[in-house]
Amino acid sequence: MNVIPKKDFIRKIIVNAIRTHCKHCGTYQKRLRQCILKIPKVRNIVQDVNGDKNYRMILLNENVTLTKDQNEFIASIGGEIETNYELKLGYDHFSTQEILRHILPDTVTEVPSHFETVGHIAHFNLREELLPYKKIIGDVIIDKNKNIRTVVNKTSSIATEFRTFPMEVISGENNLNVIQNESGCRFKFNFADVYWNSRLQKEHDTVVKSILASNNKANEVVCDMMCGIGPFAIPLAKNGIKVYGNDLNPESYKYLVDNKKLNKIVNDKLICSNLDGREFVRKLRNDGKTFTHVLMNLPALGIEFLDVFVDGCMSDWPENIELPFVHTYCFSKSSTPQKDVAERVEKVLGYNPIQNYKEDVRIVRDVAPNKLMLCAEFQLLREGDLGGVVVDVNGNNNDDDGSDNNNNNNNKRKMDDDKYNNNNVINNKKMKK
Repeated sequence: MNVIPKKDFIRKIIVNAIRTHCKHCGTYQKRLRQCILKIPKVRNIVQDVNGDKNYRMILLNENVTLTKDQNEFIASIGGEIETNYELKLGYDHFSTQEILRHILPDTVTEVPSHFETVGHIAHFNLREELLPYKKIIGDVIIDKNKNIRTVVNKTSSIATEFRTFPMEVISGENNLNVIQNESGCRFKFNFADVYWNSRLQKEHDTVVKSILASNNKANEVVCDMMCGIGPFAIPLAKNGIKVYGNDLNPESYKYLVDNKKLNKIVNDKLICSNLDGREFVRKLRNDGKTFTHVLMNLPALGIEFLDVFVDGCMSDWPENIELPFVHTYCFSKSSTPQKDVAERVEKVLGYNPIQNYKEDVRIVRDVAPNKLMLCAEFQLLREGDLGGVVVDVNGNNNDDDGSDNNNNNNNKRKMDDDKYNNNNVINNKKMKK
């Protein structure tokens, strides 16, 4: 099938209607709301069949049966029941799901219902059984969504080192250059050349707002190790936070620079780099740079990159400055995903900075059956802070003498997940030297 069969959706239904004076329409809507017609994009109050400008027809649901009390109410305010009102429906009155269900053969067990929107692009991951119908599916999506001009389908699950996927345009314009609005900023990029996931908008907003809410905002400095085109870096810098932003992908770096200009960010608020993540951190440290937050948005490998913080580049960190607070994203297929993440963090760092994995490892979203995206949030520790800290399997810290870690000797900053949008980093966990 190459053309949407719009004529297949033309139908007529017969309903009853109440003919009433205009002034009573609101009263009917309150008293008979369960009886009044509800079909998407269909008006249930229409012009009078007799052409009287002072009267209207209130359409009722198909096969509705009015009670005695309802009929008496209608008569009490001069309403009249008109039977056999003919209502014409067409293609525009049906949902995308209903249209695709009609078009696709019965052998298709599940109609595609969800897609990612990126600017003017709709992005699908169609199952193999739907590939023969990809063109008509794309046509319907464009026809029913006025803001969509291009529909693409991912052709392989194998990503490049830059987290980009092969894709094909299955309908509409062959134009993958988009403008996306998020977090009060505008982002421009080519969807095929860089990594972008619109489903992470809430997560981007959450982290950005938490850092902006810091009581020490003027002194916050962010090291965004794998920043892509800047979903964290751009809104943070635009709101006055100093950001060192880096991405290995040359295309991401190019658009990061472009988006810095597009959002009129002051030069010294966002310093852009195109390096490997570890090399980027080492360069910052070699240049004597310090930072209060580290963002590691590379879920497939983020935890592995933590090794840069124990390879010596942090050994000369100034004594009067706290070590940074890390936000590292990761995936887990474990039945106990938060514990799994905490153990993997400990394995790379050689110590466990996570005091309570149930609080300090947040579940971000489901990415596939039995696969979660999570974010581990913790403060890096100095070598002198490690002695005497034991983390049990329940994520509870105890000192080497068996007492609780409430001696209030040394502040450890953590993210309060229940009040995540309030004060960002708070000194509410104590560690004993």
